[in-house]
Amino acid sequence: MDYKKVDGSFCIVERLEPEKYEIWYVSYNASPKEGYRCDKFLREVPYEETPKVYGIAGVYRSLLREGKESI
Repeated sequence: MDYKKVDGSFCIVERLEPEKYEIWYVSYNASPKEGYRCDKFLREVPYEETPKVYGIAGVYRSLLREGKESI
């Protein structure tokens, strides 16, 4: 099972031009799989600091459980 649809999101990332888009992966307890294009990885970001991280992004994709997604 594709946990929180991360694999599918990184398939989309592969279509983006690397010189135009910087890809950050934020996860509290996971690590990027081999083959993911990830320019910056942030792990164990405290919950209260996540708004700062998301505030930096031009676009972000939040993958929520139970089929709920936000872009």
